[in-house]
Amino acid sequence: MTTDSFRQYYWRCIDDALATLIRAGWKSDLVDCRHQLEHRFSTLNNPNGRRFFEALTQSPRLTNPRFSNHDGTVTIVGDNDPVAAVAATAERLIPWRKGPFCVGGVDIDAEWRSDIKWDRLGDVDGWIRHRRVLDIGCNSGYYMFRMLDHDPKIVVGVDPSDLFFFQFNWLYQWVSHRVVSFLPLRIESISGWRHWFDTVFSMGILYHQRSPIDALRHWRELIKPHGRLILETLIIDDPGDFSITPRSAYAKMANVFFLPTLTCLTTWAHRAGFRTIDVIDISRTTAHEQRKTPWVNTETLSDFLDPSNPLNTIEGYPAPTRALLHLRIS
Repeated sequence: MTTDSFRQYYWRCIDDALATLIRAGWKSDLVDCRHQLEHRFSTLNNPNGRRFFEALTQSPRLTNPRFSNHDGTVTIVGDNDPVAAVAATAERLIPWRKGPFCVGGVDIDAEWRSDIKWDRLGDVDGWIRHRRVLDIGCNSGYYMFRMLDHDPKIVVGVDPSDLFFFQFNWLYQWVSHRVVSFLPLRIESISGWRHWFDTVFSMGILYHQRSPIDALRHWRELIKPHGRLILETLIIDDPGDFSITPRSAYAKMANVFFLPTLTCLTTWAHRAGFRTIDVIDISRTTAHEQRKTPWVNTETLSDFLDPSNPLNTIEGYPAPTRALLHLRIS
């Protein structure tokens, strides 16, 4: 593996993503965007990034690949799949956080059963069909791939993770729907999207924001006047109107800054400019949805809870409960 081959692969993926955006009508300063993406390559060109790229260079090809979403599993199969070789590549891209996937006959049972969360959304067709859709913090693209069943105009995913960039592009090489665009950047660094999207998804991102109202306001500005934000985030299941800030970590996550009650979360949304707020679902996270599998080499939910009282985290805070909301500007 050489730096030149790595750079060529990176820019081939990026140019494809930018071309998809331009076909969908995106008008932005491409010089500035490409400058940011060039800087992003310099940070991606690290030992882990090179290791992930090497795994992709040794990945087998699938003959006559076919994509589908089958019983909640994003599925890509070909003719006479080289199962062992596919499994070897997928294992080099561990950990798989969101899923499930089935690639070349290999079942990738990710840490999160993201199909459960997707099912909570109910009928999403009206939010996606012929729409411009954004997935903030898209991970390896599970939700974006699920959206392809609903004929979107474009689905854009943004996520700054090195690993997720490689996982997504390994999967997407076999998908014929050329309406998906993945940019390995933070949403705050991208311009040209003001009032551009019909639907924005933020699934498990808000609690990582140091200023949640500012984040909600920024996401609102990305949405067309009659669009919507689908927001999923951690809450404190209490009737009060307050939020807590973990002293050092929450469920062993040091990057959790605010945990609101549902009433407080609604107040944040109103102050960010949303006028219609519908609660779709409130669910406590269980070991059925987030758990240890062979495709995860890190700790998971069971390690984050107090072993003597699983209703609390290891730090003594209430165990994870998540709210799923549908927010509109009008």
